[in-house]
Amino acid sequence: MFKFYVNFTFANGQPQALRCFLSGKNIPPVMFLSYYHTLIMHIILSIYNPVFASRYLDCVFKFILNCFTNLLFKYNLDKEIIIAEDFLENKLKCMYLYQCFKEAGDDRMCQAIETVFCKREINFSKIKLSLTDIDYIATFLVHSSIRQWEIVKFSYCHIQDDGLDILHSALQGGTVRIGELVLAYDGLTDLSSKHISDIILTCGVVDVSVGGDDKGVGETKGFYSTIIADPKSKLEKLSLGRNKVTSKSAITIFQLMKEGKSKIDMLYINNNEITDEAVETIAAALQEDKTLRVLKLEQNRIPGEDAERIVKALEHNNTLQKLDLSAYPKDIQQKIMSQKETINKKRKCRGCQVELEINFLNF
Repeated sequence: MFKFYVNFTFANGQPQALRCFLSGKNIPPVMFLSYYHTLIMHIILSIYNPVFASRYLDCVFKFILNCFTNLLFKYNLDKEIIIAEDFLENKLKCMYLYQCFKEAGDDRMCQAIETVFCKREINFSKIKLSLTDIDYIATFLVHSSIRQWEIVKFSYCHIQDDGLDILHSALQGGTVRIGELVLAYDGLTDLSSKHISDIILTCGVVDVSVGGDDKGVGETKGFYSTIIADPKSKLEKLSLGRNKVTSKSAITIFQLMKEGKSKIDMLYINNNEITDEAVETIAAALQEDKTLRVLKLEQNRIPGEDAERIVKALEHNNTLQKLDLSAYPKDIQQKIMSQKETINKKRKCRGCQVELEINFLNF
């Protein structure tokens, strides 16, 4: 068996060095070293450009295979390319390498790289991604044989509106499905709202997290109606923490819930700008809603007496299990907890086993 190991070193998303390792009983080491040094000279003498990086890698691999073709015939050996394990541990490098093999038409090596993502998860949290990185990620999402992803996570990746535009363009084919999509703390603005709603519908997203930058993603007219009420929407969990959600947007969200157009069972709208203007709609929606199980409302601008109104409305609700509120003064908290006890007693009388939990949170 002839084994040829290839290990690339990257910096700033570009290939910087190539190391090749050959093992085989009947292959003279000196012959390998000769080709090895030739490859190193190609690396040293090359000027890298991110736009042409994948094409260059394609040429390198073709060069490698051509160099050893004669050896394979001479010694009657089977070829096997193995990508070094430490290389495979870096998911971003794998995506760069994937495009190289994809362009070279080597489906077997593409499949080998895809096995790295057998858990169907892509997680680049806290890795600052360049537009080139995002382009390679988008290419992988669209062209890999994996059509259903459990998690695609870009939190603290600083992808910004331009990066999301690349993802949006790639995913419009409609063949990729995403369970959980995280776009938090990425510097996104309301300019990305339309792209986000398109991705949610096109990819059948069930759980989405946006915001975190106090930029107000989702304030575009029709955003919430689209992602919540559109018949194609699969959304069940919506996280909008630190997203400058206003009372106007909150009224839109809860009005859709009141009308029975929502499948949302977990709604996180904490740390926003919701005021007493939205309380009447929130309370009315909670009386009618049959799907919401968890609601995080803490760190908004809802006065204590209005928080009491929201809790009182739950006397007619049998589904909400957890409600997070701000840490109000003790007298208000005691009234709310007394209301909670009354609610749980009424639920039991109605034969409901779902008890309400209320937490007072302060950050």
